[in-house]
Amino acid sequence: MKTTLLFIALYLVSTLSLMAQPFVNPLSSFEKINQALARQEITGPDAAGFRVLAFFNDENLPSQLQSDAGAVIATPSDLLLKTAVGLLAQMSPPLAAHVYFYMIPPAYLPAADGNKDVQNFPQPRLIPSQDWAFIENVSSEIRVWYQTDQAEQLLMANQIRALMSDEIIPKEKALMGRTHPRDDLNTRSILVSVGIERAQPNGGDGKLDIYIYNIPAGDDGSAPPKAWVMGYTVDEVSGLGCPARPSYMSVNLAWAKTADPKKFASTLAHEYFHAIQNSYNRKDECEGYNKIDEGTATYIKHHIFPKYNDEHIWWEFSENGRLSLLDEDYETWPFYFFMVQMQGEAVMPKLHETMGSNRAIESVNKVLDGGFKKQWLEYAVYEWNQEPLFDGFRQWDDYNIIPGRGAKDAAGHLPPIKVEKVTLDANGQYRYQMDMELKPLTRDFYAFDVSDANIRTVAIENPVFWNGRKVKVKALVRRKGETKFDELLWEDPQIEQYHYCFDKKNEEIDLIVIVAANFQHLTSGTTYRGQAPFKVSNQGCYAFQGKINSRWELREGSLEHVLDVEASNVKLRAGEFGAEGHFKNQFYLESAVVNYSYRGHMGDCHGFASGFLEAEVGPRSIAMGLASYNVAPEAWADYVIGIPIKDPFFKVTYVCPFPKPPVIGTIAVGLNISSTGVFHKHGFNPRLQGQSSGNGYDVSWDFSPVKE
Repeated sequence: MKTTLLFIALYLVSTLSLMAQPFVNPLSSFEKINQALARQEITGPDAAGFRVLAFFNDENLPSQLQSDAGAVIATPSDLLLKTAVGLLAQMSPPLAAHVYFYMIPPAYLPAADGNKDVQNFPQPRLIPSQDWAFIENVSSEIRVWYQTDQAEQLLMANQIRALMSDEIIPKEKALMGRTHPRDDLNTRSILVSVGIERAQPNGGDGKLDIYIYNIPAGDDGSAPPKAWVMGYTVDEVSGLGCPARPSYMSVNLAWAKTADPKKFASTLAHEYFHAIQNSYNRKDECEGYNKIDEGTATYIKHHIFPKYNDEHIWWEFSENGRLSLLDEDYETWPFYFFMVQMQGEAVMPKLHETMGSNRAIESVNKVLDGGFKKQWLEYAVYEWNQEPLFDGFRQWDDYNIIPGRGAKDAAGHLPPIKVEKVTLDANGQYRYQMDMELKPLTRDFYAFDVSDANIRTVAIENPVFWNGRKVKVKALVRRKGETKFDELLWEDPQIEQYHYCFDKKNEEIDLIVIVAANFQHLTSGTTYRGQAPFKVSNQGCYAFQGKINSRWELREGSLEHVLDVEASNVKLRAGEFGAEGHFKNQFYLESAVVNYSYRGHMGDCHGFASGFLEAEVGPRSIAMGLASYNVAPEAWADYVIGIPIKDPFFKVTYVCPFPKPPVIGTIAVGLNISSTGVFHKHGFNPRLQGQSSGNGYDVSWDFSPVKE
């Protein structure tokens, strides 16, 4: 539809003359309108009016706001007329008059020579033009209008009537428990400008009117509009920002006659659901529900035609976890699909009923079992949509989109988030920084293949640590040699890290997927920013087995002491953190055989002794401190070992020349190792071994990690 109004070209050019600026990236009309609004070059009501002109490819949209060549033309909400009708009186009069033309059903448009004075506004006909006729279905209560001299329109009207009456209306009624409301009981006029009102033609008998338009594609490459729903203006209702209202539907022949039949049918189902949505009361202003209305109406495509998969064209939300449910519209349909899968079809009418006493996003929160705090993370897990999951969108609907990250390709897709193959460095370590920036109702994913046989420990910093009021995490963990996986909920804000020790039988895994979600659903929520490291090493973590050899020599004048001590069959076992008084990274002595051999003299008295000492074993006997889960730059090369002995003393009898009596001496035994700054992971050798000398001691040790 192209209608030139007096003064409109002059008005639009003059008020937007400052908006012509060089551009780097091609922008669509809707992007330009949003930018002009952000720069306060146009008002909010005028922005709503310009969006209507852009939607209908109207030639009177100012050139400064027309799409650039090569711009990606995103599909705007087809509810923009519903938003604009309430703002007409606040728009600049020439613009308001032009926008108002798109709110008059085509059968009621004034004659071509009718009064178009911008001060008086166009007057719709009181009865339909003789150039228009309709076919109807009494049981489904619809009328489909077409131009009498247009055979293509009549053919299209019959297709629309059949689809609506035979499939769409019965199925949506079964889901929602209602259909469209009657439109002949509404007597409210539209306020088009201050002091000026216009009647709303309603088709005459209460049925849902469906009008066939013929609007071509835009000169800037914009596709022709497909279909849309216009809700009538109704009387105000106390306590409601958006009272229930009847509607009419519109279908554009220029699009419909070449549309794929599945897309055509799915689009009608989507638009009719808008008519049902308009039949519900809403607490807040109408515009506040538009995003959820578009997301749920796009899900309805699947509900009515589950094999057509037309909703699959809206994949960006599934692919980009950093897009928020609060900001997107059509693309959010998978979330509402998830709601129905988890809670059954009754959740859909319940959601719309709840809107009568709640704002849009709070309505969703209230109908979710456990609210967003419980269910947002659950949804994010299903959104991973690949191994190790065996139940999700891929299985429910042949929907194969998986999360991505990085720069978009030519088709607008993000590179899929790859599973990071963990390969240890020369020190037997690996470190990956998981950069997360999660706005409310966003999510992020990281996945790691830890199947390398050299891996012994995995440590993951918990994003929930001190962030329990905004973030939850699930770890999808697959055990080695198995196809099933464990789904572990991380929600304790006081746990700093989660550890896996591959030396333990029940902790051997080969794949781990980290799913993090910010479950805050209010715009007042805050963004989570974190850099959680994923750390891997080949350091032992369950137990070590080995030996310690120590020689102590002391020679001072006539004194000499030589003591050899060996601790063999030493087994050190990692204690359970928090149990038996254990701290993290502590190992207790499980077993050891300690023997000694001594020789020495004091002057001319000589002594010899040998034997065994009893080691103190058991969970309370701490014998080693080793940070098994640390990697550089943390303190990962330090450890201490000390063999606790119940009675670390033995007596020596020194035999002296006659007539001096024997002398009894007491010798203390200590087996302690302190290794600082000595790399204990050379290449892929995870043994703790070395030697040290000092203060008369020469000590050597050799311990190897042991699997359970």
